[in-house]
Amino acid sequence: MSKIELIAAIRRELAAGTSGGAIEEKYRVGRRTVSAAAASALPPAPARRAMPPRGSKLDMLTPNEYERLHTTLSVA
Repeated sequence: MSKIELIAAIRRELAAGTSGGAIEEKYRVGRRTVSAAAASALPPAPARRAMPPRGSKLDMLTPNEYERLHTTLSVA
């Protein structure tokens, strides 16, 4: 059973008047899952860690090297 199907089944049970404890036992989920299903029809998105910004490969060059590379490429 996918997460979306599980959330839909829990919402149907809640609409029918089934208690939260009975739903927890039937679907083997926790109380937070039941309360999240009651709050929203979609499961919560997984939390993703923000990645730090990456620098350019040219950041390691000194200003003189960068200038020389820039003039060499612009001439060609």
